[in-house]
Amino acid sequence: MISTAAEPAVRLFNDEQMRQFVTHGYMALKCTLPREVHETIYKKFDELTLANGHVGNNILPSVPELQMVYDDPVIRGALTSVLGEGYVMHQHRYIHPNLPGSQGGGWHKDSYWGYTRKVRNHRPWWAMIMYYPQDTPLELGPTGVLKGRQHHMTLAKGDLDGALPVTGEAGTFFIIHYDIWHAANANKTQNRRYMSKFEFCRMESPEALGGPAWDCKDRAWHDPDVSDLPWKHCAQWRRVWDWAAGNKAGTSAGPAPTQPLAELIAQLGDAEPHRRSEAADMIGLIGSDAGKAVRKLIELLGDSSDPVGINAAYALASIGRKSVKPLIDALASESEPTRRYAMYALGAMGTPAASAVLDATTSAKSTVRAASAFILGELPGGKGKVTPALAKLAADEDVLTRHWAVEALGLRGKASTEAVPVLIDRLADADVDIAFSTAIALARIGPAAKEAVPSLAKCLAAENRYVRGHALEALHRIGTHEAIETAMHYLKYNRWCHTTTPANPFFP
Repeated sequence: MISTAAEPAVRLFNDEQMRQFVTHGYMALKCTLPREVHETIYKKFDELTLANGHVGNNILPSVPELQMVYDDPVIRGALTSVLGEGYVMHQHRYIHPNLPGSQGGGWHKDSYWGYTRKVRNHRPWWAMIMYYPQDTPLELGPTGVLKGRQHHMTLAKGDLDGALPVTGEAGTFFIIHYDIWHAANANKTQNRRYMSKFEFCRMESPEALGGPAWDCKDRAWHDPDVSDLPWKHCAQWRRVWDWAAGNKAGTSAGPAPTQPLAELIAQLGDAEPHRRSEAADMIGLIGSDAGKAVRKLIELLGDSSDPVGINAAYALASIGRKSVKPLIDALASESEPTRRYAMYALGAMGTPAASAVLDATTSAKSTVRAASAFILGELPGGKGKVTPALAKLAADEDVLTRHWAVEALGLRGKASTEAVPVLIDRLADADVDIAFSTAIALARIGPAAKEAVPSLAKCLAAENRYVRGHALEALHRIGTHEAIETAMHYLKYNRWCHTTTPANPFFP
């Protein structure tokens, strides 16, 4: 269902809308701008695409009216609700044309701007806005989403049966969890369909911001209508909600299932993935009393079905301390899914896992050190022993370990202040993924990273566009006089003029 807002104030999600975003991975709405703004944007999209084919990341300065869209109170409210105050627009932008007669696109998750090693967080640290400047009925080939499958890394048989084409009038947009599967539908008309995709990231955790960013009336989880979802992830939804609401991990415990634990453990061995997934999810609602299920749940982390692995991970997180050692052992598995879901389980568990994860940072296996870095970034609270451990991992010889450590330091924000000198070194890392991830980590630390300003200034001359862009964002968020002057000097000499063309080089 599409909601329309007419009031001028920022329109935040209510609890029901936020619950839908957590479970379904998307929300479709309509911004408040008049139709003529969308018509202007459509015309400019059309002219640019026909003339150039692709304008890449320069779409915003090429079509300045788009800024009105992203400043709209409904879009700002949606982004604030999901990503918190102070979210930022990423430099990667895209116009997706769907031309007459197209057969549509393939289902996919987006990479991170062409790079592959970015951590895919279950928690909403990243989101995308997809916007239509024209009326988009089904026959025009709207973009579709696989609702509720934002955390599935593969598609199971029958998953496409629940695909949802997002249709709507000009001005319709949908906010999606960054990792949701999506694809263009076939365009059966003679008209060109456009959709712009912009990306946004959260800069501070809900814990740091003091709780929910949406219009929250009740911080407790209540099950929404999920009858349209083919897979249920009740234990995971509760953990994500508690994080977003600023609750202590595990606050939103669900009603315990009536089915005996022994029966649920037996069901974990069922040949049918839906049955295994359901049993793991129900065990997750039992919590710490389900310790007898740990061994079988550990085996299911590497299940051939992603939904089973997800629910096994969050069941282990709900069981708590009895799961810690087996999960730490699983980080050393030769199975990538097993390692991945063990990471998610320990990160979702939070504080009970901290000591064992800190010990794992000294492992001789690089995959274990990298996984430990990811998990430490998920932990709540202040710096303690976590910041020194992550600072050491940020200088590790292994590229993935350095990358995930840098990311984790950024997610922990001001708690990572003591690691700023190490992050300054990483700005010059030979791996460009690490360099631009370091810049955004410094942006998340904010004013406490002021000693990084000279190094960030050097990054403005970097060859990689995302190193430059994230460095600029870091300078803005650090906000000292030196940082702002550095940023303004760069911007003045790199200003894009959207009216300058070969046919109109100087006047008016």
